[in-house]
Amino acid sequence: MNAAFLQLGIATSFRCKRSNNKSGEKNVLKKQLVASGCSHTAFWRTPSCTWSSDHWKAVVKREETCFPNSNEWSDKELSTNDDGRMGKNVFYYLWNNRLKPRKKTATAKEEKRREETLLNLFFDNVHGLTGVQNRVALAKRTKEGTWYKWTWKQYGEQVVKTANGLRALGFEFGDHVTILSANCPEWLFADLATMCLGGATAGIYPNDVPEQIVFIHQNFDAKFFFVDTYKALAKLKPFLHQLTQVKYIIILSSQGTTTSENEEDIWNMDSRIISYARLLELGQVYTSTSPNFVEDRARKITPDTFCMTVYTSGTTGQPKGACYSHQNIYCVGTTIAQELQCQGKDILLSFLPLCHVAERIQSLFLAIAGRCTVYFAESIQRVQQELPQVRPTIFMCVPRVWEKLYQALHAEFETSSGMKRHFLHQTLLFGRLARLHRNYQKCVSRGAIIEWLILSLLIVRKIRVRLGLDRCHTFASGAAPLSEEVAMFFGDLGMDIRQIYGQSESTGIISYSPKGAVRPGNAGKVPCGIHVKLGENNEILCKGPNVFLGYYKDPIATRNALDEDGYLHTGDVGMLDEQGYLWVTDRLKDLIKTAGGKFVAPQKIEGRLKMFPGISHVLVIGDRRPYCVALITLDESQLHNICKRARINVQSMEQVVKNEKIVELVNSYVQQVNSGLASYEQIKYFRLLPEDFTIEKEEMTPTLKIRRRQVERRYQAWIDAMYMQQ
Repeated sequence: MNAAFLQLGIATSFRCKRSNNKSGEKNVLKKQLVASGCSHTAFWRTPSCTWSSDHWKAVVKREETCFPNSNEWSDKELSTNDDGRMGKNVFYYLWNNRLKPRKKTATAKEEKRREETLLNLFFDNVHGLTGVQNRVALAKRTKEGTWYKWTWKQYGEQVVKTANGLRALGFEFGDHVTILSANCPEWLFADLATMCLGGATAGIYPNDVPEQIVFIHQNFDAKFFFVDTYKALAKLKPFLHQLTQVKYIIILSSQGTTTSENEEDIWNMDSRIISYARLLELGQVYTSTSPNFVEDRARKITPDTFCMTVYTSGTTGQPKGACYSHQNIYCVGTTIAQELQCQGKDILLSFLPLCHVAERIQSLFLAIAGRCTVYFAESIQRVQQELPQVRPTIFMCVPRVWEKLYQALHAEFETSSGMKRHFLHQTLLFGRLARLHRNYQKCVSRGAIIEWLILSLLIVRKIRVRLGLDRCHTFASGAAPLSEEVAMFFGDLGMDIRQIYGQSESTGIISYSPKGAVRPGNAGKVPCGIHVKLGENNEILCKGPNVFLGYYKDPIATRNALDEDGYLHTGDVGMLDEQGYLWVTDRLKDLIKTAGGKFVAPQKIEGRLKMFPGISHVLVIGDRRPYCVALITLDESQLHNICKRARINVQSMEQVVKNEKIVELVNSYVQQVNSGLASYEQIKYFRLLPEDFTIEKEEMTPTLKIRRRQVERRYQAWIDAMYMQQ
């Protein structure tokens, strides 16, 4: 079609309207076609109402510049009236169906793909298409103790500014960014800004040793490096020269320095260092001249684009980078948001490391898909203090946090007065009946339900208010199995903890406990779109849009994890029951095979023993050995109660673990657990360690799972001594 015709048509938004003034109509149409270059004189001399369809076809064929692709026009499109003449509405038809300029639209397939990214959902939230533009999206505590908040609109503006700052520094499509920071809004600004520009991010744990930080940078080919404080960067000073691919190091905040001299030393440390404020200044030019560039780029990114790597903390060896596509994170975010029926009013508390997929699910995937508000805790150690202030509506955490809460409540119940203890016992008793009715559809008398409702108002509500969970409608646990005892205890208090099962390679999700059917001990049911089956040795295999792309720059490990049919080999042993619940019994690599050829699942034994008051961690050992032994640590926060129970004076931890009465107390716990185990599973000897396992000593992962091999190496002499006792 002639360009002049298109331009004129767009400028005038030409629409032919029905009118009694036929000559006026024809004159308007004539002007449009003359402007397009149509010169066939017969076209204007003959009234349109007297033209035959053949005449119309002849004109259309001759004026191909005005009617492109006219050979595809059908007789129906140029149909005639009963008298064999083409009516005046042919002009309307030609304009509306063939000539009217249209904005190019995506095909249905392209439109579907375009929509299925978190970035599209994010900008929909930012622009108010989901009704949350002016609602709080993020909140961070200031030095004064108040909360500084960002609305979704401000959230989007900050992401765009950060992205434009990266553009000013030379960021290109496909570049990689690393982030070493505690949880904060700036973490998410950098993360989303990178993805909007078509790049990929990788998080680094703040407590990682410098050698591991260097390894991740070299493995991930990062060109931009975000660090939260000067203090964190100062620790890396001797290693910065090894980060050869990094073009710029951006410091997110000035927190962590005490003097201006220290700050000046930082700037002189490396010429690549700039502040986050300076990054935003540099991007201001792009923000002013091309304000829509970042969003337009983000909305064009397809679901199969690589966007994120989560380095597995791992219990052995160097970490591996699990790579995700936009489809992976969209699938997980929308699946959980739909399951939890998020309506844009939920509140989340971010405290687990954002480097881990569990927290990324909560603070990024779910927060965007469910339009939730994220409050950032100061640290994982302050969760119990932060909960009553934030009062989240969804509380997702790791089993260790639930165990800590359980032990604190259990200890309080034990030390309560006689009457109070009686009411607490009654509450748990009727709460159990209510839980069975709620999740197993068991028949319970109306009187028992009424009794439970009264007790929940008088007692349970007070407990939940003190915990800061009075507004919470969803309780969840992930990253490791939650013991049945802990799950049942909170369930009896009306807080059904929904187990989420997954791993880094499945973008954190394979199954979860369905609402109204929470069964402690299992991993829930597999959601629609994800397929699970059992392979050799009952290994759980998974396939679906949640399965990762592979390990970054590690094709051998990728081939070991993904088979030819696209199934992820999880390395977990499990079973599927008749009702569709998935049960995870242990890790294949953690299974103990005794010298007698018997298989022992250590996590089951460890979980039972950890339920006793005062026990912090347990590690069962026995692979290729004649029997099982255990290393046990005590909870220092419960030291007073432990000593009181053993009827000794409070002493230091080093003295307590050597005290015979303490050893006897723990031995009684071990024997109780042994009574429910097969002979080859029973713990024959144990040792109490003088200090607990910690992340800093690399004995635990950032999600508080024990690094078994690391602990065994450290206490090898103690373990060998227990096998010498036979």
